[in-house]
Amino acid sequence: MEAVGNLRNHRHMTESAPATPTRRWAVYAGMVLITVLGSWPFLATLDFPPMGLDSVLWMTRGAPDQPGWIDWVFRTQHFSVGYRPVAGVSFTLTHAFAGTNPLPYRVTDLLIHVVNGWLVFGVARLLAPELSRWAALLAAAVFFLHPAGEEIVPWIERRSYSICTGLSLLGLWAALKAARAPAGPPPLLTATAALCFGLSLVSNEMAVLAIAAAPALVFVSIPEGRDRLRNSARIALPVLGTVAAFFILRLWVIGEVGGYSPQGLEASRPGLVFAAYWRHLLAFCIEYPVKPGSLHPATALALLVGCAYLAWRAFQPLSRRPLEPASLLPAALATWLLGASFVLAAQRVWFPREVYPLLPPLGLLIGIVAGDSFRSQLRPRALHLTPQLLLLVALLHDSPALRGQDPVRMQDWNEMRRMFEDVEARTPELEPPALVLLALPYNQDATRRNPLSARPLRPGPPRSTRLAATWLNERFEGREVEFIHALSYPEGFEWSSGVAFRRLDEGPALVFPADKDFSVRADWRNSVELPGGETAVWLDPFPQPGGRQRYLYLRSAGRDELIRLTGTSP
Repeated sequence: MEAVGNLRNHRHMTESAPATPTRRWAVYAGMVLITVLGSWPFLATLDFPPMGLDSVLWMTRGAPDQPGWIDWVFRTQHFSVGYRPVAGVSFTLTHAFAGTNPLPYRVTDLLIHVVNGWLVFGVARLLAPELSRWAALLAAAVFFLHPAGEEIVPWIERRSYSICTGLSLLGLWAALKAARAPAGPPPLLTATAALCFGLSLVSNEMAVLAIAAAPALVFVSIPEGRDRLRNSARIALPVLGTVAAFFILRLWVIGEVGGYSPQGLEASRPGLVFAAYWRHLLAFCIEYPVKPGSLHPATALALLVGCAYLAWRAFQPLSRRPLEPASLLPAALATWLLGASFVLAAQRVWFPREVYPLLPPLGLLIGIVAGDSFRSQLRPRALHLTPQLLLLVALLHDSPALRGQDPVRMQDWNEMRRMFEDVEARTPELEPPALVLLALPYNQDATRRNPLSARPLRPGPPRSTRLAATWLNERFEGREVEFIHALSYPEGFEWSSGVAFRRLDEGPALVFPADKDFSVRADWRNSVELPGGETAVWLDPFPQPGGRQRYLYLRSAGRDELIRLTGTSP
């Protein structure tokens, strides 16, 4: 029984059996349909304000009208992790014509995602031109419909992941195009590949995985009868030289390699990250713990059968002698995915969004193996296509294209949007200049808090609770109104059940019963325990520059109120 080595046997048929115009347009119509299916879930959030604190920081710090924007974009270790000036430039350009209107930012992110999906299709055609275009369509469908897209596209702050993926794909496309040029690699295509890979490295650190895989993919894609080693070296050396130059630039600017430090993290982290990587790549689920045993038995069986078949088809040609480079394409793609799992496990930190740059090799592997199964001499054909169909069903079971965006997240985001709208609706009640203290709830769902992040999980409000004040200050810039995040409490907190706003001898305060869970910004340290176990949060210690009226905005499941703290009694 022949395996993926059939790829070599079909290469001579590429010119003799071109696709008919009807079939070609059917494939492109299918691509349009897949693009629409993969994009429509994100249309619902196009008019949403930014839903992450880092989104606001990207949108504002790189604004060309901000002092120091050049330092932020080009001379900063972004968020103490990496060096991402390409992402910074993209936000600067968006701000230049859109200001802080979220719609153009979200449209841009969606368009980048769409372009990436079409690049997957183009790369698949260059990697295996002897296969039907339907194989490339399948590769693009895996990319467009995989649930991991939901961790990138709606989040403005995560644009660096989609830019990095797009530049890596464009660089790979140019390198493959150069490898197949009859007269040898054209300098323009080689330079394009080198520049794209270099820019991808300073878009997001995840680019190193694609850069490491590119030389092998170029080598196995060079047509027979040509000097593989010489031609692949003519492409790989400029790429690696350019990448090295950008890496040196990164070291010079931030003074270190960057990334997440594994110091202080549990020794068991690598195994947990390894499991989480494959769990999110093959059966995406945002809830934790991400253990293989948490899968539904039917899903686990489908993944086991599909992955075992893919592994056999990918690595079986390695047992042949002599080795045929053209037959090693699936093995190169599978090694890309496998190597990424070990690299990411070594850093001991994991975020589900890191799956996104690995969707292209996953889609390419599935599409190329399925296309070869359909066209090769393997019999019975249905027996070889069934494992791949099972894998696809498991992969796409929770696709946003089938069920819409995550309902829990959408509920939180809709509540946040309503809060922004309610605060803006109350602005006529403010007497400028005004200072508004925000008391807001936060989501306490433990299954949504990533235990494998760079910082250990702590009880209390997450960092994202500062989003509201940061975004509202941007919205009200120049209107003599300032917002400060003052208090946080778990979602569902009822102000009417024992929480009182009182003006005590020491000044205005919120008094919490002993059984109430809340959090005050630690740097103010303005809470004190009263007799009887109650806790008073003094509001006087909060900033009160002269001449400004102070207000307290309270929000919970059962209450939405704006209280004036100065000039009147509560």
